[in-house]
This record gives sequence, C-alpha cells and structure tokens, in this order.
Amino acid sequence: MVRVLATVGAVLITVSGTARCEPRGDAAGGLTSEQRLKIIPWVELNYAIHDEYGIKGLLAWKGLTDTAIVSTRPGRAALYSKLRERVPGMRIIPGLKPNGARVDLLPTFDSVAGWQKVAEEVAAMCETSGQRVVLLDNEVAIKRYRMGKQRIELDRLRAGLEYLPKDIVIIWYPSIHSHTTKVQKRYADVCRVVADVCDVRFTDRSTETPAALEDLWLQRARRTLEGMSSRPTLPMLYAYAEDSGIIHWPDARIPDALEYVRKEWGDGAEVVIYPGVRRWVEAGDSIKKILQRPDSPTRP
Repeated sequence: MVRVLATVGAVLITVSGTARCEPRGDAAGGLTSEQRLKIIPWVELNYAIHDEYGIKGLLAWKGLTDTAIVSTRPGRAALYSKLRERVPGMRIIPGLKPNGARVDLLPTFDSVAGWQKVAEEVAAMCETSGQRVVLLDNEVAIKRYRMGKQRIELDRLRAGLEYLPKDIVIIWYPSIHSHTTKVQKRYADVCRVVADVCDVRFTDRSTETPAALEDLWLQRARRTLEGMSSRPTLPMLYAYAEDSGIIHWPDARIPDALEYVRKEWGDGAEVVIYPGVRRWVEAGDSIKKILQRPDSPTRP
C-alpha cells in the first residue's frame, strides 16, 4: 500500500512494505522544504476556445501545486495576463510552440531570422506572465532535423539562440529522445549548443512511462544530459487517458513514479506531469485525490 505525505504545492511519497523513506519533518511534524517533491503539471492551450477549460484545470491542480506550465502558439502572449487574473496565487510558467498550428517561426531549425521571431515571442510572454522561465516546445520544429530530412549548421543555430533574452531560464523540450545512436547524437549536438548559449534546463523523458525506467536508450539519453547544463534535468511523467493507446503512468501508479523521481533526483526535486489536453481537468482532480487521501498524515 502506498502512503502519501503531502503539502500544498509539493509531495513526498513513501512506500510501505518496501524500502521506506522516513520523513525527518519539522518541529510541527510537517515536511521541511528540502523534503518536498514539487509537481508541475503542463498543458497546451493553442486556441482561445480552450482557455476556460484550461483555467478549470489549473484550479483543479491548484489544490496540489502552486506552479504549472501552460504553453501556446505564437501570438498568444496575452493569454498569461488572463491566467494571472483568473488563477491568482498560482505561478504560470509560459511556453511557446514555434511550429505547428499553421505557424512555422522556424522554417529550418537553424534559421537565424526564425529565432529572432521566437525571441520576440518569448520576451512578450515573459512580460505578460511576469515570469523569467519559459518552456520551448520544439517537438515539431526539430522533427525534420531529427528524422535526417533537414540539415542544420550548428553555428547558425548558435547565432539564432543568441537573440533569446539573456536573463531567463529556458526549459528545453524535447532534449534527447530516440532509440538509435544516430538520432541521439543529432539531439545531443543541438543540446550542447543550447547549453553553451542559454541558461537552460533540459527535460528528461527517462521517467515518462513505467517502461522508460528500464529502457536502456532513454537511460543512456539521461546520462548524456547529466552535467551538460549547470541546472538539473527536469523529469517528465505522462498521464494520458487509459483508452488513448499510448503508454503512460496510470493515475494509481503516480505515487510510485514520484517515489522513483525522489530517489533519483533527490528530495526537493521538481517533476512535470503531462496528461494531455483531453484529460487536463480529470487528471488534476484524480491525481490530487490519490495524493491527498484521508489517511495521509499531512494534508493541505
């Protein structure tokens, strides 16, 4: 049976019946800030029609965490002013998807002019969100390069990245994710340039599903990323719908996943949970319920 110790905005998971972590706690019997594992849910809101649904989900997650990532398409920086107004007391990290949804800021991944446009969008998002951390979702933008269908010059990429604001932290997604040496090298070459130019935190998908924990390729990618940036990698958990056909962490096993992250990344680590847009609200309610059960000795 999994026993959960939870506080607002953070959780520490202990598993009874197995090797167990006993909380040190503070004088009041709660968890110290060093012991807390911080959950950061992530949702994509590319169109205004989904904004209210997104806000509903943020309010659902708010009982479990005080931080979330909300990414969107170019031209939507005003979204973050709305979110700050409608979900007060919650830190919303903005995110940009440069390509997709009929917008391609980066016609090639090393387009200097394209990165200038990305930098403008990032600056606008920082202004409206009040944050100095921005996620860049380059999954679509880097796809052709990843597949070997687009050649890029790393020096041009470096020149383009120089346009990004200097006083912010970039969360970079995806970092390294492949089951071949050739593609992992392509990713790694880009990540090294990014780490050289930006204050960056790389997402780590070696925890994305139960199967990923035993996936030698994903564990290899994790080892490559470690130490590439001065900041720790940011582990990710996928929590898609049961009938999605995609491998994921079932809600009931999220405590196991969080315990793994705590053991590997340490007390006080941060972890992203990505449930997809379809179950953004449902996942917030479900996972919160699991992690804040009545028998939990420390509840919000």
